[in-house]
Amino acid sequence: SGLEAALGEVIPLSGYSPASQWVYLYLTGPNLPENGVPLNDVTRRADQGAFTKVSVDGNDYWSYKWNTGNVNGKLDEGTYTIWVVNGPNDRSNLAHADYRTISVRLGKPYVAVDSVQVNGAMEISSNPSGARVTVNGQDRGATPLTVSDLRPGSYQVAFTLPGYYEFSTPVTVEAGRISEVKATLAALPVPTPTTELPATVPATAAPSATPSTTKTTHAAGMVPAVLTGIAGVALLMRMRT
Repeated sequence: SGLEAALGEVIPLSGYSPASQWVYLYLTGPNLPENGVPLNDVTRRADQGAFTKVSVDGNDYWSYKWNTGNVNGKLDEGTYTIWVVNGPNDRSNLAHADYRTISVRLGKPYVAVDSVQVNGAMEISSNPSGARVTVNGQDRGATPLTVSDLRPGSYQVAFTLPGYYEFSTPVTVEAGRISEVKATLAALPVPTPTTELPATVPATAAPSATPSTTKTTHAAGMVPAVLTGIAGVALLMRMRT
Protein backbone atom coordinates (compact mmCIF):
# COMPACT_ATOMS: atom_id res chain seq x y z
CA SER A 1 0.00 0.00 0.00
CA GLY A 2 1.07 3.61 -0.45
CA LEU A 3 -0.04 7.08 -1.34
CA GLU A 4 -2.10 8.00 -4.38
CA ALA A 5 -2.26 11.44 -5.93
CA ALA A 6 -2.69 13.18 -9.26
CA LEU A 7 0.25 14.80 -10.96
CA GLY A 8 0.33 18.43 -9.86
CA GLU A 9 -1.01 17.81 -6.36
CA VAL A 10 0.85 18.62 -3.15
CA ILE A 11 1.65 15.57 -1.02
CA PRO A 12 2.45 16.17 2.68
CA LEU A 13 5.25 13.95 3.99
CA SER A 14 6.40 13.60 7.59
CA GLY A 15 8.24 11.23 9.88
CA TYR A 16 10.42 10.61 12.93
CA SER A 17 14.21 10.66 12.99
CA PRO A 18 15.85 10.70 16.45
CA ALA A 19 19.36 9.91 15.19
CA SER A 20 20.03 12.95 13.00
CA GLN A 21 19.28 16.66 12.62
CA TRP A 22 18.48 16.26 8.92
CA VAL A 23 16.83 13.77 6.61
CA TYR A 24 17.66 13.45 2.91
CA LEU A 25 14.87 12.76 0.44
CA TYR A 26 15.09 11.56 -3.14
CA LEU A 27 12.88 9.87 -5.70
CA THR A 28 13.13 6.85 -7.99
CA GLY A 29 10.62 5.71 -10.57
CA PRO A 30 9.62 5.74 -14.25
CA ASN A 31 12.24 7.32 -16.53
CA LEU A 32 14.35 8.58 -13.61
CA PRO A 33 18.00 7.74 -12.81
CA GLU A 34 18.33 4.47 -10.89
CA ASN A 35 19.99 6.06 -7.86
CA GLY A 36 17.38 8.78 -7.52
CA VAL A 37 16.74 12.49 -7.96
CA PRO A 38 15.76 15.26 -5.51
CA LEU A 39 12.01 15.68 -5.05
CA ASN A 40 12.18 19.34 -6.04
CA ASP A 41 14.47 19.00 -9.07
CA VAL A 42 14.31 15.86 -11.22
CA THR A 43 17.09 17.16 -13.48
CA ARG A 44 19.74 16.54 -10.80
CA ARG A 45 21.06 13.25 -9.43
CA ALA A 46 21.33 11.88 -5.91
CA ASP A 47 24.51 9.94 -6.75
CA GLN A 48 26.08 13.31 -7.52
CA GLY A 49 25.19 14.73 -4.10
CA ALA A 50 21.81 16.29 -4.90
CA PHE A 51 19.09 15.65 -2.29
CA THR A 52 16.04 17.35 -0.86
CA LYS A 53 17.37 18.19 2.61
CA VAL A 54 14.79 18.58 5.41
CA SER A 55 15.51 19.62 9.01
CA VAL A 56 14.42 17.58 12.05
CA ASP A 57 12.79 19.61 14.85
CA GLY A 58 13.47 19.49 18.58
CA ASN A 59 10.93 16.69 19.00
CA ASP A 60 12.72 14.56 16.38
CA TYR A 61 10.02 15.07 13.74
CA TRP A 62 10.37 16.29 10.18
CA SER A 63 7.81 17.33 7.57
CA TYR A 64 7.88 18.31 3.91
CA LYS A 65 5.22 19.25 1.36
CA TRP A 66 6.07 17.79 -2.02
CA ASN A 67 4.56 19.75 -4.90
CA THR A 68 4.46 17.19 -7.70
CA GLY A 69 3.76 19.97 -10.18
CA ASN A 70 6.93 21.90 -9.33
CA VAL A 71 9.86 19.54 -9.87
CA ASN A 72 11.82 21.52 -12.49
CA GLY A 73 10.88 18.95 -15.07
CA LYS A 74 8.23 16.40 -15.95
CA LEU A 75 7.06 13.33 -14.11
CA ASP A 76 5.23 10.55 -15.90
CA GLU A 77 2.29 8.60 -14.60
CA GLY A 78 3.27 5.60 -12.55
CA THR A 79 4.48 4.34 -9.20
CA TYR A 80 7.40 6.10 -7.53
CA THR A 81 9.45 5.45 -4.41
CA ILE A 82 10.44 8.23 -2.04
CA TRP A 83 13.60 7.44 -0.08
CA VAL A 84 14.08 9.02 3.36
CA VAL A 85 17.65 8.61 4.65
CA ASN A 86 19.36 9.92 7.78
CA GLY A 87 22.42 10.91 5.74
CA PRO A 88 23.40 11.95 2.19
CA ASN A 89 23.35 8.41 0.83
CA ASP A 90 21.92 7.62 -2.60
CA ARG A 91 20.30 4.30 -3.46
CA SER A 92 23.64 2.65 -4.25
CA ASN A 93 25.14 3.63 -0.90
CA LEU A 94 22.67 2.50 1.77
CA ALA A 95 24.63 -0.31 3.43
CA HIS A 96 25.39 1.68 6.58
CA ALA A 97 22.48 4.13 6.47
CA ASP A 98 19.16 4.20 8.29
CA TYR A 99 16.37 4.77 5.79
CA ARG A 100 12.68 4.27 5.03
CA THR A 101 10.71 4.28 1.78
CA ILE A 102 7.28 5.60 0.77
CA SER A 103 5.44 4.33 -2.31
CA VAL A 104 3.47 6.92 -4.30
CA ARG A 105 1.16 6.29 -7.23
CA LEU A 106 0.88 9.38 -9.46
CA GLY A 107 -2.04 9.48 -11.87
CA LYS A 108 -3.22 11.81 -14.60
CA PRO A 109 -3.79 15.43 -13.63
CA TYR A 110 -7.38 16.57 -13.64
CA VAL A 111 -9.37 19.75 -13.39
CA ALA A 112 -11.39 20.05 -10.19
CA VAL A 113 -14.38 22.34 -9.81
CA ASP A 114 -15.80 23.00 -6.38
CA SER A 115 -19.56 22.67 -6.24
CA VAL A 116 -21.31 26.02 -6.03
CA GLN A 117 -23.83 26.45 -3.24
CA VAL A 118 -27.02 28.05 -4.57
CA ASN A 119 -28.82 29.91 -1.81
CA GLY A 120 -32.38 31.16 -1.47
CA ALA A 121 -34.07 34.21 0.02
CA MET A 122 -37.18 35.45 1.86
CA GLU A 123 -39.37 38.47 1.20
CA ILE A 124 -40.99 39.29 4.53
CA SER A 125 -43.87 41.70 5.19
CA SER A 126 -46.44 42.28 7.91
CA ASN A 127 -49.72 44.08 8.53
CA PRO A 128 -49.15 46.48 10.15
CA SER A 129 -45.61 47.07 8.91
CA GLY A 130 -42.66 47.94 11.12
CA ALA A 131 -42.56 44.65 13.01
CA ARG A 132 -39.15 43.40 14.08
CA VAL A 133 -38.21 40.12 12.44
CA THR A 134 -35.90 37.37 13.66
CA VAL A 135 -34.84 34.39 11.57
CA ASN A 136 -33.74 31.45 13.70
CA GLY A 137 -33.37 33.87 16.61
CA GLN A 138 -31.20 36.37 14.71
CA ASP A 139 -32.56 39.90 14.29
CA ARG A 140 -32.93 40.80 10.61
CA GLY A 141 -34.63 44.19 10.77
CA ALA A 142 -38.16 45.58 10.42
CA THR A 143 -40.82 44.76 7.85
CA PRO A 144 -40.94 44.99 4.93
CA LEU A 145 -37.53 43.46 4.20
CA THR A 146 -35.69 40.88 2.09
CA VAL A 147 -33.34 38.33 3.66
CA SER A 148 -30.97 36.82 1.10
CA ASP A 149 -28.05 34.36 1.07
CA LEU A 150 -29.95 31.72 3.03
CA ARG A 151 -28.90 28.12 2.63
CA PRO A 152 -31.71 25.79 1.57
CA GLY A 153 -33.54 24.42 4.59
CA SER A 154 -36.14 25.17 7.24
CA TYR A 155 -36.15 28.41 9.25
CA GLN A 156 -38.25 29.85 12.07
CA VAL A 157 -39.41 33.41 11.41
CA ALA A 158 -40.80 35.49 14.30
CA PHE A 159 -42.54 38.92 14.30
CA THR A 160 -42.78 41.30 17.25
CA LEU A 161 -44.52 44.68 17.39
CA PRO A 162 -45.57 46.64 20.50
CA GLY A 163 -49.33 46.34 21.05
CA TYR A 164 -49.63 43.11 19.05
CA TYR A 165 -49.31 39.42 19.77
CA GLU A 166 -45.98 37.88 18.80
CA PHE A 167 -46.26 35.66 15.74
CA SER A 168 -43.90 32.86 14.67
CA THR A 169 -44.00 30.51 11.69
CA PRO A 170 -41.72 27.94 10.01
CA VAL A 171 -40.51 28.81 6.49
CA THR A 172 -38.81 26.52 3.97
CA VAL A 173 -36.13 28.05 1.74
CA GLU A 174 -35.31 26.40 -1.58
CA ALA A 175 -32.18 26.88 -3.66
CA GLY A 176 -32.49 29.69 -6.19
CA ARG A 177 -36.00 30.68 -5.06
CA ILE A 178 -37.56 33.47 -2.99
CA SER A 179 -40.01 32.50 -0.25
CA GLU A 180 -42.71 35.11 0.48
CA VAL A 181 -43.66 35.45 4.12
CA LYS A 182 -46.66 37.64 5.02
CA ALA A 183 -48.01 37.99 8.54
CA THR A 184 -51.15 39.72 9.80
CA LEU A 185 -50.59 40.57 13.44
CA ALA A 186 -53.43 40.46 15.99
CA ALA A 187 -53.75 43.42 18.32
CA LEU A 188 -53.57 42.92 22.05
CA PRO A 189 -56.84 43.74 23.91
CA VAL A 190 -57.05 47.29 25.24
CA PRO A 191 -57.50 47.32 29.05
CA THR A 192 -60.89 48.77 30.22
CA PRO A 193 -60.32 51.74 32.53
CA THR A 194 -61.87 51.45 36.01
CA THR A 195 -63.15 54.31 38.26
CA GLU A 196 -62.42 54.15 41.97
CA LEU A 197 -64.82 55.86 44.39
CA PRO A 198 -63.23 57.89 47.18
CA ALA A 199 -63.25 56.17 50.54
CA THR A 200 -65.84 57.50 53.12
CA VAL A 201 -64.33 58.71 56.35
CA PRO A 202 -66.76 58.76 59.33
CA ALA A 203 -67.18 62.17 60.85
CA THR A 204 -66.12 62.62 64.46
CA ALA A 205 -66.89 65.47 66.79
CA ALA A 206 -64.00 67.78 67.30
CA PRO A 207 -62.95 67.86 70.93
CA SER A 208 -63.65 71.11 72.68
CA ALA A 209 -60.61 73.16 73.31
CA THR A 210 -59.90 73.79 76.95
CA PRO A 211 -57.60 76.71 77.51
CA SER A 212 -54.75 75.94 79.77
CA THR A 213 -52.37 78.14 81.57
CA THR A 214 -48.95 77.45 82.83
CA LYS A 215 -47.86 79.07 85.99
CA THR A 216 -44.28 79.22 86.97
CA THR A 217 -43.43 79.78 90.56
CA HIS A 218 -39.99 80.75 91.61
CA ALA A 219 -38.74 80.31 95.08
CA ALA A 220 -37.58 83.45 96.72
CA GLY A 221 -34.16 84.36 95.53
CA MET A 222 -34.14 81.57 92.88
CA VAL A 223 -34.24 82.08 89.08
CA PRO A 224 -34.11 79.01 86.81
CA ALA A 225 -31.43 79.05 84.18
CA VAL A 226 -30.32 76.49 81.55
CA LEU A 227 -26.66 76.01 80.79
CA THR A 228 -26.32 75.44 77.07
CA GLY A 229 -23.45 73.88 75.22
CA ILE A 230 -23.46 70.61 77.21
CA ALA A 231 -25.68 68.05 75.54
CA GLY A 232 -28.24 66.34 77.70
CA VAL A 233 -27.42 68.43 80.74
CA ALA A 234 -29.70 70.98 82.32
CA LEU A 235 -28.66 72.81 85.46
CA LEU A 236 -30.59 74.93 87.87
CA MET A 237 -28.33 77.78 88.89
CA ARG A 238 -28.73 80.12 91.75
CA MET A 239 -28.55 83.71 90.71
CA ARG A 240 -28.92 86.93 92.55
CA THR A 241 -31.73 89.26 91.64
